[in-house]
Amino acid sequence: MNKAIIISELNSLLEAINEQFEIIKEPRERIPQMEFDILMENVRKLLQKLELLQKMMDIPSSAQPGMSSTIQKEPAQKKEKEKIQQKPRHPVPKVARPDEPELFPGEEQSFSTRLKEARKQSLGPKIPVAPDHLKNFIGITDKFLFVNDLFDGSLKEYNETIETLNNSPDARSAYDYLDRLLKKNLWNPGSEGFRKLKEIVESRFRGR
Repeated sequence: MNKAIIISELNSLLEAINEQFEIIKEPRERIPQMEFDILMENVRKLLQKLELLQKMMDIPSSAQPGMSSTIQKEPAQKKEKEKIQQKPRHPVPKVARPDEPELFPGEEQSFSTRLKEARKQSLGPKIPVAPDHLKNFIGITDKFLFVNDLFDGSLKEYNETIETLNNSPDARSAYDYLDRLLKKNLWNPGSEGFRKLKEIVESRFRGR
């Protein structure tokens, strides 16, 4: 079989495939399975003739060996790919906000409860204080700074120190108390926490 014969057969197959495809495209409620079978058979013959022509012309194939078998396997590979794509994803657990009710019991709820309790403890109880109380001169950011930088995270020691400083009769007494704390706790006088606390005490007792 020479090249001219193969090309003639390819041309005939292409014409037949085109006619059969036009029949399938017609608007009908049901297409007989025989028409699909004939079309698929002609497509397989077309691929076989193309492979034969390729070998005769000694053209390197960019596809893997056995083009027809690869085409036949394509529907199975496509179905496998669709199964992978349709595989349900693991749901991402919703993390409840601090002001929302917990939806999931267990470790998440336990962690959220501990977080809320820690926040309440760090902020301390909301107790009314006098307008000139030393606490009114301390913002929330400075409060966290003092607790962590000067009192090693102890909110109790922080509150006791602030109350003692606030109850000092005058600025000199407050400064003396600060100086004793500096030596007792080995604070760094150049640290940000100590400098800010000293400035706030000065503001509290200024003018007295």
